Formats: sequence, C-alpha cells, structure tokens
Amino acid sequence: MCQFFSFSVDVYGNIWAILNKKVRKEMWENGKNPDSHSVIAEYYGCDEDKCAKYEILITDSIPEVEEMIDMVTWDGGMDECLLPLTAVNRIERYLKENHRKIAELFYAEKAWDIISTDLANTGNGNNLYYSFLYPIPLKLIFDGYITEDNKVMIADGEFKLETDLDFENDVFVFNITRYGKENDDGGILTVYPLFLNEI
Repeated sequence: MCQFFSFSVDVYGNIWAILNKKVRKEMWENGKNPDSHSVIAEYYGCDEDKCAKYEILITDSIPEVEEMIDMVTWDGGMDECLLPLTAVNRIERYLKENHRKIAELFYAEKAWDIISTDLANTGNGNNLYYSFLYPIPLKLIFDGYITEDNKVMIADGEFKLETDLDFENDVFVFNITRYGKENDDGGILTVYPLFLNEI
C-alpha cells in the first residue's frame, strides 16, 4: 500500500528506505511517493523483484520503538523465506537506530502538509497561526523544507520567509511574501509548540 513508513529488504538483508527530509520533499513535489517501494528501488538502484516489501502504518503519532517493531507488516514482493536468517534482527536494529529520525520525518511531513495547503490558498495579507502538539523541536520540523536563503516552494508560489526565530522559546514567526504575485501584501505565519516530552 506504500504508506508511511515503508522499507524494502533485499536477498542479502540490506534495508532500503528514504529517510532524507530534503529528498522526500523533492519527491513529493515531483509527484513521487518516497514510501512507494518502486520509488525506493529506483532511488537506490536495487531490484524491486528481489526485495521483500514492508510497511508500518503510522497515522496519528509515532509509537514506541518496540510497538513499532510489532507493527511491521509484509507488503508483498520477494517471499520472506528467501531472506537471510539475520533479516529479522537487522530490521529490529534498523528501527531502533532510526526511530527518532522516522519520528522527525513523520511529524515534519504532517506539519508541512497543513502549512503548505494553507499557504497555497491564503489570500493577500492573511495571517496564519499554528500550534503543533509534537514531541520534537520545531527547528526539526522546518529543517529540510526551507532553503538557505529562507525561501520555500509551495504549490504555485515561492515564498520569502523573513524569519524571526526565537530558539529559546522554540517559536517561529515568518513574514510571508509570495513571489510572482502582484499586490501581495504578505502576511504572518506563526508556529509555536504545545510542549510534550521529547522522544
């Protein structure tokens, strides 16, 4: 089904998944699903037919690592009996080592799905405010989505974000200016967390 989070395991026990935030963002923008097993195979140059496909269906929040391991389901592809005997241990170790990174991806993509939809549809001068009840620092939500010159591509427009970053309180305030739109008075995008214990 190619849901978040998907990975493939080849006949040698190598585990393939796309964990890079910027790469995933570019794929989504180009109409590719980074959790598609065919996209994973294309990205790494591995043979999809010689990989067992797995996914962990995560919808609302990231489970604890042991629960996540229990949620792994086979999603087709190569028969699991062809995997090396060490494959199960490798998968468990991989998920334990990458649990936080998977969490960061999940919450960042969830946040940006909300933000990008509203940025694409907002009118001139509108202000947007968000609170994210996510157990990761906000800077990890924005990392990978904003360029070094503080721009972000959303839908039909490029937005210039003149940032006022309050790292002490972990609050992000952006003055929004949409490039390529006449008479755009911009607006304010404010993002601040409702603190939870970090993962």
